[in-house]
Amino acid sequence: MEQWLPESRVKLLTMTSRWIDAFQEQGEIWGIPVADQIELLACFNKAHAVLQTALSEVRTAAITADCQLIFGALIEKMILIKDRYLKTPPLTKEDLSSLFSIEPKPKRLVEDNVFLLWERPLVHAQLKQIIKQLW
Repeated sequence: MEQWLPESRVKLLTMTSRWIDAFQEQGEIWGIPVADQIELLACFNKAHAVLQTALSEVRTAAITADCQLIFGALIEKMILIKDRYLKTPPLTKEDLSSLFSIEPKPKRLVEDNVFLLWERPLVHAQLKQIIKQLW
């Protein structure tokens, strides 16, 4: 599994939902075709539905197999979108951090208002690591 993907299926659905929301606002600017956005939404809807069934009392081996296949398709779509569209500008660090569930660091100005300092180096290090993995 890709290191940048959440291990939990619920968290994966949360990340996918963030992507879908972001693509509705910025997809055209980022160059993400509407067809890929629609396919991602369809994968999300299928994954959400099968997970609800898998978490219910009616879960069977067939439902578990379906869940694995459908989540596999969702992951493949996310990897394709990341590799094809999210590795190139015009995405900013803030865009990437919102897509990959990392909060951007708040900035504060130094006394002379020339330099910006990061207040939370741990979040900055995580963001740098994810950006490095994307490249």
